[in-house]
Amino acid sequence: MAESGLPGSVERVVSSLRGDILRRRYRAGDRLPSERELAERLVVNRGAVREAFRVLTQLGLVTVGPGGARAASLEDASIDVLAHLLVLDDRPDPHLVDQVLEAHGVLTAGWIRVLIDRGSNEEIDACRAVLHRLCDPIASESDHAKQIEELVQIVGNSTNLVLRLMRRGLRVHFWDRLLVAGLDLRPPRQMIVDLARQLDGALADRDGARGSELTYTMMKLHRERIVEALRAANDASANIPRPLATARAREDLPR
Repeated sequence: MAESGLPGSVERVVSSLRGDILRRRYRAGDRLPSERELAERLVVNRGAVREAFRVLTQLGLVTVGPGGARAASLEDASIDVLAHLLVLDDRPDPHLVDQVLEAHGVLTAGWIRVLIDRGSNEEIDACRAVLHRLCDPIASESDHAKQIEELVQIVGNSTNLVLRLMRRGLRVHFWDRLLVAGLDLRPPRQMIVDLARQLDGALADRDGARGSELTYTMMKLHRERIVEALRAANDASANIPRPLATARAREDLPR
């Protein structure tokens, strides 16, 4: 049984076709190989291919009709496809990451406004306490990172289910992979400290509009740094001769 919960033979077909469609090897409307062709190529039975088509149809990547299975438009796909796009290659596509983090920033900034406008005094005090520790000049870099994570958890553990699910999805499909790749994604500390002080003032004044604006600015700076780091890493990899790049990729794998 594969990690996806599908039988191994079904997952083999799903993974192969999904990767080809997401990499645009099949364009919208292109006819996919027949059940028989796929069964022979991937050494599975036709029942596994049929089940794989059903899974891909649920993802919105395939349509099945009288003329056989065809690739669907990515614009009509399920939101579940996003997770597969993020893990398609060794590193996520910077343009896609920019879009994902922008959407996440908009949602988080909006929820901060809701928190300030409607949150209890205890919730506001908890956020402010973290911001005060974040601004402590004697705090170490590791303390700084933990405090940012603590602040994110206060918002992420809110009653907003969409935000919680989005944050979990980013951690599983995105953050962990970038950390393994050795990319430093932390924004400059002083930049965050300055914004944290202003955000603390917005929380104290219960100024939801200002708090939302500052949160979006903070996340925008973080997003820009991540996208820049990804582009730089991709450019560096493109300049490494292929055999050496493959060797380095193997060295980066966790042991």
